[in-house]
Amino acid sequence: MAGDVARIVLLPRFTALSGSSQFRTKPVNVRRFAKVILTVWQSTGIGLTPSTAQFLLQQSPDLEQWESVGSQFPSSPSGGAETTVERDIDLEWIRLFINVNEAVPGVTVWAVGQFVERSASPILPLGNGR
Repeated sequence: MAGDVARIVLLPRFTALSGSSQFRTKPVNVRRFAKVILTVWQSTGIGLTPSTAQFLLQQSPDLEQWESVGSQFPSSPSGGAETTVERDIDLEWIRLFINVNEAVPGVTVWAVGQFVERSASPILPLGNGR
């Protein structure tokens, strides 16, 4: 990895999501980062048919237009398990989009990213002072 790594919590542990709906995290400025190693977790849910949470990392240049960073996670994490993916970041802002579905919605989740800083460009001398 080229630069230092910063850990940013996108969703605190055991964040409760209820309702068959879509949720978005607060946007995070990631201008200084080149990539993220993102780990997400979901609980086993409640009810006979537990909910599932599908995670998608999105990026934006201006907080208005959002696009996916790569594709969705290979699958939703299994209940009580975590999934980790690595994605390159090209734009200034990121957020996590979570889609909760199933007949009996209610699930807890968490997400944390290890953000890798861009490598610094070498500073070249301007000459011998002439």
